[in-house]
Amino acid sequence: MALSQRSQRVTTPLHVVPPKRLDELQNLLSVRFIDTALLAEALMHPSYRSERKDKEYAATQERVEFIGDRIISLRVALYLHRFYQDRNPSFVTQVSSEVVSNRTFAGIAEKIGLPPFIVMGPEKRKDFLAGNEAIRLHALSCTFEAIVGALFLDRGMRPVEPFLKRHLYPSIEDIIIRKLYIAPKTRLQDLLQAEGAANLFYRTLQVSPPSAREAVFSTSVFLKGVLLGEGTGGTKKAAETSAAEDALQGLESRP
Repeated sequence: MALSQRSQRVTTPLHVVPPKRLDELQNLLSVRFIDTALLAEALMHPSYRSERKDKEYAATQERVEFIGDRIISLRVALYLHRFYQDRNPSFVTQVSSEVVSNRTFAGIAEKIGLPPFIVMGPEKRKDFLAGNEAIRLHALSCTFEAIVGALFLDRGMRPVEPFLKRHLYPSIEDIIIRKLYIAPKTRLQDLLQAEGAANLFYRTLQVSPPSAREAVFSTSVFLKGVLLGEGTGGTKKAAETSAAEDALQGLESRP
């Protein structure tokens, strides 16, 4: 097949995401792209191509996500160096690890309102909407990183820093104030020990059938037979972490 004939069959991100939707998203992001094809590319989850019978598809978000991940990691490191250089290295490492994580990026993506803009394959979208925590966190996180990467490729670092200042940097301070850089299971254990109770029991079950494409685990955490929290995740560790977070929310919201 001639190259000219082949190129006519290739579907680009702009063929998939209508200009009106891109305008809506730019308003939510409070940024304007010169090349909106880059923004459209950032919205294209890899499943859109992998689930299509016609593989003639040009670009998904991996390329711009890779760049966004590196930019965010650098800016977070510089932020912590500037404002917390008197703290010990382990503190900076723990905070950075929590900030540059699926959980943090997915939370930001939710606040912005990204979920309805992400373009997925029908099967992955079904899992996403069904509440598969691992799939949801990963998709939202990757899309946030991809948007940062796309913005950098489109206009350089100048608009990226205000974007991060608006959407990411407040999360750094929140993580530090609430000590979210400490693992949820450790925070829960420390909280209960301070109150004179520490006999926690985690019960984890695999709730997805062995034949399922994505494993899903469900965990309940108990204190002396009393249910404190529940959570799900793609691994046992993730499910236990989710249950600990649920328990912490309940305990910390007590009057």
